[in-house]
Amino acid sequence: MPCKAACACLALCLAATAAAALAPPAPARLLAWLPFGRRSPGHLHSEAAEAHRVHSLPGWGKLSTRLYSGEVPISKDKAMFYALVEADCRHPEDAPVVLWLTGGPGCSSVGTAFIGEHGPFFPRPGSTSRLMQNPYSYHTLPANMLYLDAPVGVGFSYSNSSDDYKQLATDKGMATDMVDFIREWRKLFPRLARAPFWLAGESYAGHYVPHITLQLLEHAGQAMNSGEERIDFKGFLLGNPSTDEEYDNEGRLTFWWSHGLISQNVKKAVEHHCNFSEVIITQGIEVKTKTQNRKCEKAVQQALSEMGPIKMQNVFGDKCLDKRFTSATPPAPSWLARLLPARLARMLGSKHHPDPCITEEGEAYLARSDVQEALHANRSGALDWSYKGCTEGEVFKYSVDDQLDSMLPLYRRINKDAPHLRTLIYTGDADGMVPLTGTRRWVLRLGTEEGKREKRHWTHWMDPNGQVGGYLEEYEDFTFVTVRRAGHEAPYTGEWAGRKLPDAR
Repeated sequence: MPCKAACACLALCLAATAAAALAPPAPARLLAWLPFGRRSPGHLHSEAAEAHRVHSLPGWGKLSTRLYSGEVPISKDKAMFYALVEADCRHPEDAPVVLWLTGGPGCSSVGTAFIGEHGPFFPRPGSTSRLMQNPYSYHTLPANMLYLDAPVGVGFSYSNSSDDYKQLATDKGMATDMVDFIREWRKLFPRLARAPFWLAGESYAGHYVPHITLQLLEHAGQAMNSGEERIDFKGFLLGNPSTDEEYDNEGRLTFWWSHGLISQNVKKAVEHHCNFSEVIITQGIEVKTKTQNRKCEKAVQQALSEMGPIKMQNVFGDKCLDKRFTSATPPAPSWLARLLPARLARMLGSKHHPDPCITEEGEAYLARSDVQEALHANRSGALDWSYKGCTEGEVFKYSVDDQLDSMLPLYRRINKDAPHLRTLIYTGDADGMVPLTGTRRWVLRLGTEEGKREKRHWTHWMDPNGQVGGYLEEYEDFTFVTVRRAGHEAPYTGEWAGRKLPDAR
Protein backbone atom coordinates (compact mmCIF):
# COMPACT_ATOMS: atom_id res chain seq x y z
CA MET A 1 0.00 0.00 0.00
CA PRO A 2 1.36 3.45 -0.83
CA CYS A 3 2.19 5.44 2.28
CA LYS A 4 -0.34 8.19 1.56
CA ALA A 5 -3.14 5.68 1.19
CA ALA A 6 -2.39 4.54 4.71
CA CYS A 7 -3.20 8.00 6.04
CA ALA A 8 -6.75 7.84 4.73
CA CYS A 9 -7.54 4.46 6.26
CA LEU A 10 -5.54 4.55 9.48
CA ALA A 11 -8.51 4.52 11.83
CA LEU A 12 -10.03 1.66 9.90
CA CYS A 13 -6.82 -0.33 9.76
CA LEU A 14 -5.89 0.12 13.43
CA ALA A 15 -9.39 -0.80 14.43
CA ALA A 16 -9.09 -3.88 12.27
CA THR A 17 -6.10 -5.05 14.24
CA ALA A 18 -8.06 -4.68 17.44
CA ALA A 19 -9.79 -7.82 16.30
CA ALA A 20 -6.49 -9.58 16.97
CA ALA A 21 -4.19 -8.66 14.14
CA LEU A 22 -4.15 -7.35 10.60
CA ALA A 23 -4.73 -9.56 7.63
CA PRO A 24 -1.58 -10.47 5.76
CA PRO A 25 -1.10 -8.01 2.89
CA ALA A 26 -2.45 -9.12 -0.44
CA PRO A 27 0.12 -9.99 -3.11
CA ALA A 28 -0.90 -6.96 -5.16
CA ARG A 29 -0.15 -4.70 -2.22
CA LEU A 30 3.25 -6.32 -1.73
CA LEU A 31 4.23 -5.32 -5.23
CA ALA A 32 3.82 -1.68 -4.25
CA TRP A 33 6.22 -2.04 -1.33
CA LEU A 34 9.93 -1.71 -2.04
CA PRO A 35 12.50 -3.35 0.28
CA PHE A 36 14.16 -1.00 2.70
CA GLY A 37 17.44 -1.32 0.83
CA ARG A 38 15.92 0.46 -2.16
CA ARG A 39 14.53 3.53 -0.50
CA SER A 40 14.91 7.00 -1.87
CA PRO A 41 18.46 8.28 -1.18
CA GLY A 42 16.89 11.52 0.05
CA HIS A 43 15.28 9.73 3.00
CA LEU A 44 17.58 10.57 5.88
CA HIS A 45 17.00 11.30 9.55
CA SER A 46 19.21 13.46 11.73
CA GLU A 47 22.64 12.15 12.73
CA ALA A 48 21.41 11.85 16.31
CA ALA A 49 18.49 9.71 15.13
CA GLU A 50 20.75 7.50 13.05
CA ALA A 51 22.79 6.90 16.21
CA HIS A 52 19.59 5.36 17.65
CA ARG A 53 19.28 2.89 14.75
CA VAL A 54 19.00 -0.71 15.96
CA HIS A 55 20.75 -3.01 13.50
CA SER A 56 20.25 -6.32 15.29
CA LEU A 57 18.55 -7.80 18.34
CA PRO A 58 19.58 -10.73 20.55
CA GLY A 59 17.45 -13.76 19.78
CA TRP A 60 16.71 -12.51 16.27
CA GLY A 61 19.85 -11.26 14.56
CA LYS A 62 20.17 -8.66 11.81
CA LEU A 63 17.05 -6.56 11.27
CA SER A 64 15.48 -5.79 7.90
CA THR A 65 12.87 -3.62 9.60
CA ARG A 66 14.05 -0.09 10.36
CA LEU A 67 13.96 0.19 14.14
CA TYR A 68 15.16 3.16 16.17
CA SER A 69 15.22 3.41 19.96
CA GLY A 70 16.87 5.54 22.60
CA GLU A 71 16.52 8.32 25.13
CA VAL A 72 15.14 11.78 24.35
CA PRO A 73 15.97 14.42 26.99
CA ILE A 74 12.96 16.65 27.71
CA SER A 75 14.49 18.69 30.54
CA LYS A 76 17.69 19.01 32.55
CA ASP A 77 16.85 15.87 34.56
CA LYS A 78 14.26 13.92 32.56
CA ALA A 79 14.78 11.59 29.60
CA MET A 80 12.06 9.56 27.92
CA PHE A 81 12.68 6.29 26.12
CA TYR A 82 11.07 5.48 22.79
CA ALA A 83 11.09 2.80 20.11
CA LEU A 84 10.17 3.71 16.53
CA VAL A 85 9.30 1.06 13.95
CA GLU A 86 9.45 2.81 10.60
CA ALA A 87 6.59 2.28 8.16
CA ASP A 88 7.12 -0.53 5.67
CA CYS A 89 6.76 1.47 2.47
CA ARG A 90 8.87 3.40 -0.03
CA HIS A 91 8.40 6.82 1.56
CA PRO A 92 7.74 6.51 5.32
CA GLU A 93 7.53 10.30 5.56
CA ASP A 94 4.19 10.05 3.74
CA ALA A 95 2.81 7.44 6.17
CA PRO A 96 1.17 8.46 9.44
CA VAL A 97 3.05 8.57 12.74
CA VAL A 98 1.12 6.75 15.49
CA LEU A 99 2.20 7.41 19.06
CA TRP A 100 1.04 4.41 21.10
CA LEU A 101 0.65 4.62 24.87
CA THR A 102 0.03 1.69 27.20
CA GLY A 103 -1.92 2.54 30.35
CA GLY A 104 -1.61 1.19 33.85
CA PRO A 105 -1.08 3.90 34.89
CA GLY A 106 2.63 3.25 34.91
CA CYS A 107 3.09 0.48 32.33
CA SER A 108 5.65 0.43 29.53
CA SER A 109 4.54 0.75 25.90
CA VAL A 110 7.88 -0.69 24.80
CA GLY A 111 7.52 -3.61 27.19
CA THR A 112 3.94 -4.44 26.27
CA ALA A 113 2.68 -3.02 22.95
CA PHE A 114 6.03 -3.13 21.10
CA ILE A 115 7.23 -6.52 22.31
CA GLY A 116 3.88 -8.15 23.09
CA GLU A 117 1.03 -6.80 20.94
CA HIS A 118 1.65 -5.23 17.56
CA GLY A 119 5.37 -4.65 17.14
CA PRO A 120 7.50 -6.65 14.67
CA PHE A 121 8.42 -9.35 17.20
CA PHE A 122 7.02 -11.53 19.96
CA PRO A 123 9.01 -13.58 22.47
CA ARG A 124 8.86 -17.23 21.48
CA PRO A 125 6.43 -19.01 23.85
CA GLY A 126 8.40 -20.30 26.82
CA SER A 127 11.52 -18.31 25.93
CA THR A 128 13.07 -15.16 27.36
CA SER A 129 15.91 -15.10 24.85
CA ARG A 130 14.44 -15.82 21.42
CA LEU A 131 12.05 -13.81 19.27
CA MET A 132 9.56 -14.75 16.58
CA GLN A 133 8.09 -12.60 13.83
CA ASN A 134 4.70 -10.96 14.21
CA PRO A 135 3.30 -11.02 10.66
CA TYR A 136 0.58 -8.57 11.68
CA SER A 137 2.83 -5.79 12.95
CA TYR A 138 1.25 -2.36 12.71
CA HIS A 139 4.20 -0.95 10.76
CA THR A 140 2.96 -2.99 7.80
CA LEU A 141 -0.24 -0.94 7.61
CA PRO A 142 2.00 0.97 6.77
CA ALA A 143 2.42 3.32 9.72
CA ASN A 144 5.36 4.72 11.64
CA MET A 145 4.74 3.16 15.06
CA LEU A 146 6.18 5.17 17.95
CA TYR A 147 6.16 3.47 21.36
CA LEU A 148 6.95 5.48 24.48
CA ASP A 149 7.66 4.58 28.11
CA ALA A 150 5.68 7.10 30.14
CA PRO A 151 5.49 8.74 32.58
CA VAL A 152 9.07 9.15 33.80
CA GLY A 153 9.89 6.17 36.02
CA VAL A 154 8.23 3.70 33.63
CA GLY A 155 10.30 1.25 31.61
CA PHE A 156 13.53 2.94 30.52
CA SER A 157 12.33 6.53 31.02
CA TYR A 158 13.96 8.19 34.02
CA SER A 159 14.85 11.34 35.91
CA ASN A 160 18.16 12.20 37.56
CA SER A 161 16.21 13.98 40.29
CA SER A 162 14.71 11.83 43.04
CA ASP A 163 12.15 14.59 43.61
CA ASP A 164 10.42 13.56 40.37
CA TYR A 165 9.73 10.15 41.91
CA LYS A 166 8.69 11.49 45.29
CA GLN A 167 5.91 13.71 44.00
CA LEU A 168 2.70 12.17 42.68
CA ALA A 169 2.49 11.64 38.95
CA THR A 170 -0.57 13.33 37.44
CA ASP A 171 -2.49 13.30 34.18
CA LYS A 172 -1.62 16.92 33.40
CA GLY A 173 2.03 16.46 34.30
CA MET A 174 2.18 13.39 32.09
CA ALA A 175 0.60 15.31 29.20
CA THR A 176 3.06 18.18 29.58
CA ASP A 177 6.01 15.77 29.43
CA MET A 178 4.44 14.09 26.42
CA VAL A 179 4.14 17.30 24.44
CA ASP A 180 7.74 18.17 25.35
CA PHE A 181 8.79 14.73 24.12
CA ILE A 182 6.88 15.07 20.84
CA ARG A 183 8.53 18.42 20.13
CA GLU A 184 12.02 17.08 20.85
CA TRP A 185 11.43 13.82 18.98
CA ARG A 186 10.37 15.74 15.85
CA LYS A 187 13.78 17.41 15.83
CA LEU A 188 15.40 13.97 15.65
CA PHE A 189 13.15 12.89 12.77
CA PRO A 190 12.44 16.05 10.74
CA ARG A 191 11.22 14.12 7.70
CA LEU A 192 8.55 12.44 9.83
CA ALA A 193 7.64 15.69 11.57
CA ARG A 194 5.42 16.62 8.63
CA ALA A 195 3.59 13.28 8.56
CA PRO A 196 -0.03 12.97 9.76
CA PHE A 197 0.05 12.39 13.51
CA TRP A 198 -2.25 10.14 15.55
CA LEU A 199 -2.47 9.33 19.25
CA ALA A 200 -3.45 5.80 20.23
CA GLY A 201 -3.45 3.51 23.22
CA GLU A 202 -5.42 1.35 25.58
CA SER A 203 -6.53 1.09 29.20
CA TYR A 204 -5.34 4.11 31.25
CA ALA A 205 -4.33 5.76 28.00
CA GLY A 206 -8.02 6.67 28.16
CA HIS A 207 -6.78 9.37 30.59
CA TYR A 208 -3.46 10.13 28.91
CA VAL A 209 -4.78 10.73 25.40
CA PRO A 210 -7.55 13.29 26.12
CA HIS A 211 -5.13 15.32 28.27
CA ILE A 212 -2.41 15.18 25.61
CA THR A 213 -4.96 16.08 22.93
CA LEU A 214 -5.96 19.26 24.75
CA GLN A 215 -2.33 20.26 25.24
CA LEU A 216 -1.56 19.57 21.59
CA LEU A 217 -4.47 21.80 20.57
CA GLU A 218 -3.14 24.52 22.85
CA HIS A 219 0.35 24.04 21.43
CA ALA A 220 -1.01 24.39 17.88
CA GLY A 221 -2.16 27.91 18.67
CA GLN A 222 1.19 28.78 20.23
CA ALA A 223 3.11 27.31 17.28
CA MET A 224 1.12 29.43 14.87
CA ASN A 225 2.18 32.57 16.71
CA SER A 226 5.82 31.52 17.16
CA GLY A 227 6.38 30.20 13.66
CA GLU A 228 7.10 26.65 14.87
CA GLU A 229 6.10 23.97 12.38
CA ARG A 230 2.68 22.70 13.35
CA ILE A 231 1.83 19.10 14.12
CA ASP A 232 -0.58 17.63 11.57
CA PHE A 233 -2.73 16.12 14.32
CA LYS A 234 -5.50 13.96 12.84
CA GLY A 235 -7.19 12.31 15.81
CA PHE A 236 -6.96 9.42 18.24
CA LEU A 237 -7.88 5.79 18.80
CA LEU A 238 -8.50 4.20 22.19
CA GLY A 239 -9.03 0.56 23.12
CA ASN A 240 -10.87 -0.51 26.28
CA PRO A 241 -10.19 2.96 27.72
CA SER A 242 -10.46 3.81 31.39
CA THR A 243 -12.78 6.81 31.23
CA ASP A 244 -15.20 7.30 34.11
CA GLU A 245 -14.93 5.13 37.25
CA GLU A 246 -18.64 5.28 38.02
CA TYR A 247 -19.51 3.82 34.62
CA ASP A 248 -16.47 1.53 34.56
CA ASN A 249 -17.16 0.09 38.03
CA GLU A 250 -20.84 -0.47 37.36
CA GLY A 251 -19.82 -2.16 34.14
CA ARG A 252 -17.29 -4.37 35.92
CA LEU A 253 -19.84 -5.60 38.42
CA THR A 254 -22.41 -6.29 35.71
CA PHE A 255 -19.83 -8.08 33.59
CA TRP A 256 -18.53 -10.21 36.46
CA TRP A 257 -22.02 -11.26 37.50
CA SER A 258 -23.39 -11.82 33.98
CA HIS A 259 -20.38 -14.00 33.11
CA GLY A 260 -20.87 -16.13 36.20
CA LEU A 261 -17.73 -14.97 37.98
CA ILE A 262 -19.40 -13.76 41.19
CA SER A 263 -22.52 -14.57 43.18
CA GLN A 264 -25.69 -12.53 43.41
CA ASN A 265 -25.11 -11.89 47.13
CA VAL A 266 -21.63 -10.47 46.63
CA LYS A 267 -22.86 -8.34 43.73
CA LYS A 268 -25.52 -6.85 45.99
CA ALA A 269 -22.96 -6.28 48.79
CA VAL A 270 -20.63 -4.34 46.47
CA GLU A 271 -23.53 -2.28 45.12
CA HIS A 272 -24.71 -1.51 48.67
CA HIS A 273 -21.37 -0.57 50.26
CA CYS A 274 -19.41 1.07 47.43
CA ASN A 275 -19.58 4.53 45.94
CA PHE A 276 -18.56 3.63 42.40
CA SER A 277 -17.11 7.06 41.71
CA GLU A 278 -14.57 6.56 44.54
CA VAL A 279 -13.31 3.01 43.90
CA ILE A 280 -10.43 1.87 41.68
CA ILE A 281 -9.70 -1.75 40.87
CA THR A 282 -6.26 -1.86 39.29
CA GLN A 283 -4.78 -4.34 36.84
CA GLY A 284 -3.02 -5.94 39.77
CA ILE A 285 -6.51 -6.60 41.18
CA GLU A 286 -5.87 -4.15 43.99
CA VAL A 287 -8.63 -2.04 45.52
CA LYS A 288 -8.08 1.67 46.05
CA THR A 289 -10.64 4.02 47.56
CA LYS A 290 -10.61 7.81 47.65
CA THR A 291 -11.80 7.81 51.26
CA GLN A 292 -11.35 4.76 53.44
CA ASN A 293 -14.35 2.46 53.18
CA ARG A 294 -13.61 -0.87 54.81
CA LYS A 295 -17.02 -2.36 54.03
CA CYS A 296 -16.58 -1.56 50.34
CA GLU A 297 -13.04 -2.94 50.30
CA LYS A 298 -14.21 -6.12 52.03
CA ALA A 299 -17.09 -6.60 49.57
CA VAL A 300 -14.81 -6.12 46.55
CA GLN A 301 -12.24 -8.51 48.00
CA GLN A 302 -15.04 -11.07 48.43
CA ALA A 303 -15.86 -10.64 44.75
CA LEU A 304 -12.22 -11.10 43.77
CA SER A 305 -11.97 -14.14 46.02
CA GLU A 306 -15.03 -15.73 44.40
CA MET A 307 -13.56 -15.17 40.95
CA GLY A 308 -10.35 -16.94 41.86
CA PRO A 309 -7.10 -16.51 39.93
CA ILE A 310 -8.80 -15.68 36.64
CA LYS A 311 -7.09 -13.49 34.06
CA MET A 312 -9.18 -10.35 34.44
CA GLN A 313 -7.88 -8.74 31.24
CA ASN A 314 -9.23 -11.66 29.21
CA VAL A 315 -11.69 -13.81 31.13
CA PHE A 316 -11.59 -16.53 28.47
CA GLY A 317 -7.78 -16.64 28.46
CA ASP A 318 -5.34 -18.47 30.69
CA LYS A 319 -3.11 -17.02 33.39
CA CYS A 320 0.64 -17.45 33.24
CA LEU A 321 1.64 -20.44 35.41
CA ASP A 322 5.31 -20.59 34.39
CA LYS A 323 7.24 -21.06 37.65
CA ARG A 324 9.94 -18.66 36.43
CA PHE A 325 7.46 -15.80 36.62
CA THR A 326 5.12 -16.69 39.45
CA SER A 327 5.47 -18.14 42.93
CA ALA A 328 1.88 -19.30 42.95
CA THR A 329 1.23 -23.03 43.01
CA PRO A 330 -1.11 -24.06 40.18
CA PRO A 331 -4.40 -25.29 41.65
CA ALA A 332 -5.18 -28.98 41.35
CA PRO A 333 -7.61 -29.93 38.55
CA SER A 334 -11.23 -29.91 39.63
CA TRP A 335 -13.20 -33.13 39.98
CA LEU A 336 -14.97 -32.37 36.68
CA ALA A 337 -11.71 -31.93 34.78
CA ARG A 338 -10.43 -35.23 36.17
CA LEU A 339 -13.55 -37.06 34.98
CA LEU A 340 -13.64 -35.61 31.46
CA PRO A 341 -11.94 -37.65 28.75
CA ALA A 342 -9.00 -35.71 27.30
CA ARG A 343 -10.59 -35.44 23.85
CA LEU A 344 -13.83 -34.05 25.24
CA ALA A 345 -11.91 -31.60 27.43
CA ARG A 346 -10.10 -30.32 24.34
CA MET A 347 -13.40 -29.95 22.50
CA LEU A 348 -14.85 -27.91 25.34
CA GLY A 349 -11.76 -25.72 25.59
CA SER A 350 -10.86 -22.72 23.46
CA LYS A 351 -9.19 -23.40 20.12
CA HIS A 352 -7.24 -20.17 20.36
CA HIS A 353 -4.36 -20.04 22.80
CA PRO A 354 -2.42 -16.78 22.86
CA ASP A 355 0.73 -17.16 24.93
CA PRO A 356 -0.45 -16.48 28.52
CA CYS A 357 3.10 -15.58 29.59
CA ILE A 358 3.93 -13.16 26.77
CA THR A 359 3.99 -10.16 29.14
CA GLU A 360 6.33 -11.88 31.57
CA GLU A 361 8.55 -13.21 28.77
CA GLY A 362 8.79 -9.76 27.20
CA GLU A 363 9.69 -8.22 30.55
CA ALA A 364 12.43 -10.80 31.13
CA TYR A 365 13.78 -10.25 27.61
CA LEU A 366 14.02 -6.47 28.08
CA ALA A 367 15.70 -6.92 31.46
CA ARG A 368 18.70 -8.56 29.77
CA SER A 369 21.81 -6.37 29.54
CA ASP A 370 22.57 -7.39 25.94
CA VAL A 371 19.04 -6.43 24.86
CA GLN A 372 19.30 -3.09 26.63
CA GLU A 373 22.63 -2.45 24.94
CA ALA A 374 21.15 -3.22 21.52
CA LEU A 375 18.21 -0.88 22.18
CA HIS A 376 20.45 1.91 23.56
CA ALA A 377 18.53 1.63 26.83
CA ASN A 378 19.78 2.50 30.31
CA ARG A 379 23.09 3.70 28.89
CA SER A 380 23.56 6.22 31.65
CA GLY A 381 22.95 3.57 34.31
CA ALA A 382 20.33 5.88 35.80
CA LEU A 383 17.90 3.02 36.41
CA ASP A 384 18.64 1.84 39.92
CA TRP A 385 15.86 -0.72 39.84
CA SER A 386 15.40 -3.94 37.91
CA TYR A 387 13.47 -3.50 34.69
CA LYS A 388 9.75 -4.10 35.05
CA GLY A 389 6.89 -3.56 32.64
CA CYS A 390 4.78 -1.73 35.26
CA THR A 391 6.34 0.33 38.06
CA GLU A 392 3.55 2.44 39.57
CA GLY A 393 3.61 1.93 43.33
CA GLU A 394 7.24 0.79 43.27
CA VAL A 395 9.27 3.53 41.56
CA PHE A 396 6.64 6.27 41.80
CA LYS A 397 3.00 6.77 42.74
CA TYR A 398 0.18 8.07 40.58
CA SER A 399 -2.49 10.42 41.85
CA VAL A 400 -5.58 8.50 43.00
CA ASP A 401 -7.68 11.64 42.49
CA ASP A 402 -6.61 11.75 38.85
CA GLN A 403 -7.39 8.07 38.41
CA LEU A 404 -10.91 8.78 39.68
CA ASP A 405 -11.46 11.81 37.44
CA SER A 406 -14.00 11.43 34.67
CA MET A 407 -12.69 12.07 31.16
CA LEU A 408 -16.13 12.89 29.77
CA PRO A 409 -15.71 16.66 30.33
CA LEU A 410 -12.45 16.50 28.36
CA TYR A 411 -14.15 14.68 25.50
CA ARG A 412 -16.77 17.41 25.40
CA ARG A 413 -14.09 20.11 25.21
CA ILE A 414 -12.29 18.25 22.44
CA ASN A 415 -15.48 17.75 20.44
CA LYS A 416 -16.31 21.43 20.81
CA ASP A 417 -12.85 22.90 20.17
CA ALA A 418 -11.66 20.45 17.52
CA PRO A 419 -14.59 18.84 15.69
CA HIS A 420 -12.22 18.01 12.81
CA LEU A 421 -10.40 15.37 14.88
CA ARG A 422 -11.42 11.80 14.17
CA THR A 423 -12.03 9.54 17.17
CA LEU A 424 -12.42 5.79 17.35
CA ILE A 425 -13.25 3.92 20.56
CA TYR A 426 -13.01 0.13 20.39
CA THR A 427 -13.45 -2.52 23.05
CA GLY A 428 -12.77 -6.23 23.28
CA ASP A 429 -15.84 -7.90 24.73
CA ALA A 430 -13.89 -10.44 26.83
CA ASP A 431 -12.20 -7.78 28.97
CA GLY A 432 -13.19 -7.86 32.63
CA MET A 433 -11.03 -4.86 33.65
CA VAL A 434 -12.61 -2.11 31.53
CA PRO A 435 -15.51 -4.07 30.10
CA LEU A 436 -17.92 -3.36 27.30
CA THR A 437 -20.82 -3.21 29.79
CA GLY A 438 -19.47 0.05 31.24
CA THR A 439 -17.99 1.59 28.11
CA ARG A 440 -21.15 1.36 26.02
CA ARG A 441 -23.10 3.27 28.70
CA TRP A 442 -20.83 6.34 28.68
CA VAL A 443 -20.54 6.07 24.90
CA LEU A 444 -24.33 6.28 24.60
CA ARG A 445 -24.48 9.25 26.97
CA LEU A 446 -21.69 11.14 25.24
CA GLY A 447 -22.99 10.38 21.79
CA THR A 448 -26.60 11.42 22.34
CA GLU A 449 -26.44 14.31 24.83
CA GLU A 450 -27.41 17.87 23.88
CA GLY A 451 -29.57 16.73 21.00
CA LYS A 452 -26.84 14.77 19.22
CA ARG A 453 -27.91 11.75 17.24
CA GLU A 454 -26.57 8.49 15.93
CA LYS A 455 -25.23 8.58 12.39
CA ARG A 456 -25.23 4.80 12.16
CA HIS A 457 -27.36 2.60 14.38
CA TRP A 458 -25.94 -0.37 16.31
CA THR A 459 -25.22 -3.12 13.82
CA HIS A 460 -23.02 -6.17 13.39
CA TRP A 461 -20.03 -6.36 11.11
CA MET A 462 -18.81 -9.48 9.37
CA ASP A 463 -15.30 -10.74 8.93
CA PRO A 464 -13.95 -12.07 5.61
CA ASN A 465 -14.69 -15.63 6.76
CA GLY A 466 -18.40 -14.88 7.11
CA GLN A 467 -18.39 -14.73 10.93
CA VAL A 468 -19.67 -11.87 13.07
CA GLY A 469 -16.57 -9.92 14.11
CA GLY A 470 -18.32 -7.54 16.50
CA TYR A 471 -20.65 -4.57 16.50
CA LEU A 472 -20.44 -0.87 15.74
CA GLU A 473 -22.31 2.38 15.98
CA GLU A 474 -21.38 5.82 14.76
CA TYR A 475 -22.15 9.16 16.40
CA GLU A 476 -21.55 12.72 15.29
CA ASP A 477 -18.24 13.02 17.16
CA PHE A 478 -16.84 9.47 17.20
CA THR A 479 -17.24 5.85 16.16
CA PHE A 480 -17.61 2.98 18.64
CA VAL A 481 -16.67 -0.59 17.71
CA THR A 482 -16.74 -3.84 19.67
CA VAL A 483 -14.45 -6.77 18.89
CA ARG A 484 -15.82 -10.22 19.57
CA ARG A 485 -13.76 -12.49 21.87
CA ALA A 486 -10.95 -9.97 22.33
CA GLY A 487 -9.61 -8.99 25.73
CA HIS A 488 -8.07 -5.89 27.31
CA GLU A 489 -5.10 -6.00 24.92
CA ALA A 490 -7.29 -6.60 21.88
CA PRO A 491 -4.55 -6.60 19.22
CA TYR A 492 -3.02 -9.72 20.76
CA THR A 493 -5.81 -11.52 22.58
CA GLY A 494 -8.45 -11.75 19.85
CA GLU A 495 -9.46 -15.26 18.87
CA TRP A 496 -8.40 -15.01 15.25
CA ALA A 497 -6.03 -13.17 12.98
CA GLY A 498 -6.87 -11.54 9.70
CA ARG A 499 -10.31 -10.11 10.34
CA LYS A 500 -10.97 -6.60 9.22
CA LEU A 501 -13.55 -4.14 10.46
CA PRO A 502 -16.02 -2.58 8.03
CA ASP A 503 -15.31 0.93 6.79
CA ALA A 504 -16.56 3.12 9.65
CA ARG A 505 -15.33 6.37 8.16
